[in-house]
Amino acid sequence: MITQTFGNVAPTSTTVATVATANILSLNPPGKAPVSFWTQAVSFQAIGTNTATVYICDTPTPNLTTGIGVCWEVPAPDGATNKSRPAWVIGDPSRSNNPVNVAQFYVLPSVTGEGLRVTGIKSGTQQSTLSCFILTILLSYKIGSILLAAGRYLFGWKDFTTWPNLPSRSL
Repeated sequence: MITQTFGNVAPTSTTVATVATANILSLNPPGKAPVSFWTQAVSFQAIGTNTATVYICDTPTPNLTTGIGVCWEVPAPDGATNKSRPAWVIGDPSRSNNPVNVAQFYVLPSVTGEGLRVTGIKSGTQQSTLSCFILTILLSYKIGSILLAAGRYLFGWKDFTTWPNLPSRSL
C-alpha cells in the first residue's frame, strides 16, 4: 500500500466547504479548479479536538437543511476520553480498477476551524506494473545481448537478421 497524506483540512467557513486536497498547493492552483488526484481509497478521520460534526460533501456549497451535496457526517470524537476518533473510508484499496478522485470531496465543519484528517491510499498496482515493464525491457535487452553473443560464437552472426539461418537438426 502507498499512502498520500493531505493533512488536516480545517476550513474557516461553516457555509463554504474546502476541497479535501487543499493542503497540497500543486493540486490547487490559484483561480483554477482543483487538480484530480486518483487513489483506490480515501480516508477521512475526525481531528481529536473537534467538538461537533464535520461533513464530507461532493460540492463546496452543500445544503445542510435538505442534505443535497452532503455525502457523510463524521461525528466529533468522544470528548471525555478522546479515545474514539470516527472515520469514513471511501473506495477499496485492493481494487485498482475502481479509482476515487480525492479532489471531488469537500470538508465542511459545523464549527469554524474544525476538520478532518485526509489520507489517500493506493494499491501500488500502477507502480508495480511500471516496474515490471521496465524490468522486462532491461531483461529483454540483456537476453538479446546474450543471444547475439552466443550466435556470433556458434553461428557467425553479425546481427539478428540472419537468425533464421540456424542449422537444422533432423531426428
